[in-house]
Amino acid sequence: MPRTRGIVADPRLLPNPTLLQEAPVASSSPHRPRRRAGLAAAIALTLATGGLALGVVAPASAAEPVAAAAAVAPTPGTNLPGAVTDIAVTPTAPEQGAQVTTTLDFTVPADAVAGDSFTVQLSPRLKDLPETFPVIDLESGAVVANAVVVKTAASNGAPAGIRLVVTFTDFVQTHMNVSGSAFIESSFDSTTTPSGVTSPFTSVVDGGATFTTQVTPVGPVGSHLNASKYGVFTRADQGRTNPLGALEYRIDTPVGPFATATTTDTRPAGQTWTFACGSLSFQDRQADARGLYVAGSSKPLAVPAASVTCTPGQVTVTWPSAPAGHFYRLVAPVDFAAATGTGAAQSFSNSAVTVLARTEGATPQSFPAQSVTRQASAGGEADGTDLPPVVTPPVTTPPVTTPPVTTPPVTTPPVTTPPIPTLPAGTNPTVEVPPVTTTPVTTTPVTTTPAATTPVTTTPAATAVTPVTRATPAAASPTRQPSSPSSSDSSLAFTGDEPLAPALIALLFAAVGTALVVTAHRRARRG
Repeated sequence: MPRTRGIVADPRLLPNPTLLQEAPVASSSPHRPRRRAGLAAAIALTLATGGLALGVVAPASAAEPVAAAAAVAPTPGTNLPGAVTDIAVTPTAPEQGAQVTTTLDFTVPADAVAGDSFTVQLSPRLKDLPETFPVIDLESGAVVANAVVVKTAASNGAPAGIRLVVTFTDFVQTHMNVSGSAFIESSFDSTTTPSGVTSPFTSVVDGGATFTTQVTPVGPVGSHLNASKYGVFTRADQGRTNPLGALEYRIDTPVGPFATATTTDTRPAGQTWTFACGSLSFQDRQADARGLYVAGSSKPLAVPAASVTCTPGQVTVTWPSAPAGHFYRLVAPVDFAAATGTGAAQSFSNSAVTVLARTEGATPQSFPAQSVTRQASAGGEADGTDLPPVVTPPVTTPPVTTPPVTTPPVTTPPVTTPPIPTLPAGTNPTVEVPPVTTTPVTTTPVTTTPAATTPVTTTPAATAVTPVTRATPAAASPTRQPSSPSSSDSSLAFTGDEPLAPALIALLFAAVGTALVVTAHRRARRG
């Protein structure tokens, strides 16, 4: 394209007639357009890189509060297997039919909170356990923990189990160095724990240690060569909540043969329970040569009503003759006068006697039997040190002393008024005003001749300009929107949640840089 000449004025119109110099072109150097194009490309690359960096850094910085929020306080309900320090069973040589005591020692971790707990699988040899009991702080009477005994039935080949769950209260949050012990007094199964045989009583802490005590019961058990009697609680509450039929006594005759036999069961003095006469039942059972019961041999026995006498305090049964290897059992449920409640465990005693004659006309023999049945008991004691109160030291503000401000006295100098001369009365001063002379001014007219002006017509070169359209970013809404793609391409508001925002920003910056490159290139071509 030819370069455009500059405009030249008429020399007659200039005070110092000279020709105007040729107007400078757009670029005095052939390398400037290339430099400008390179500079525009560098700017475009920088803007695009900045947009991408902003898209990477902004989501990362937005995620920092989420990571910080992950560090939250411990959730109540944490299992504390390490809290259990020991579990033991005493005595290690109990009498058959007596009770054993399972004692559990624990130390509470310093960071425990209300709702934290530990669980122990108790020995399945135990039976007649209480359902629930508290662990008490002896000094204040506050409840440190609540214990619950959960029994699970055998299923899918797994044996029945007994779980003890101890859950701490907020006592552990207001005290430090909390420790204590819980105990359970209960019966044990003589079938799985026979006399003279050492049997392990094993307790397993869920997620923790295993504790085992070797127990060897003593005394006869299960032999029916003589009359026997014992009491059994019929429900887990053991009469603490429901007094009716809570306990039943089982009185067995000696093994036959015998011709006649009579069993009399009498309530001892001081006991308040009564026989449930309408619920009596009778069984015919078998024993081996050692007098031990033959499993599965028990059958109902029909006893005529005329052979049974029952009052609230006594039951008498006249048995039919028994063949060799057979003995009879009386099952006598009793009702408590009232529910015993959740206080201290109570004991219930009973005594019975069976009188029988082995043959007709033989001298009768007397076989007494006594029974003391005690409710299972459980409880616990714990203590801890009160957390010291948080003392906030008083804030002392030092007194602010303001020094006195002394204002010097202000002295006003006296004002002296000069005397005003006094004119004699009747005298008026004369003021002389000099005359003013005005000189006339003569104005010479000036004639101005307009200079002839030659019009100069300038034809600008036609330049094709390609319009560049820039996308105007829409105003970002102050409310965070869901992270979904925008339906409008003109919305470039960056919220940190939109994954396309960095790419759109980089595209905008690249478009600006491209426009700069195109403009510089066209200017270079015109030059």
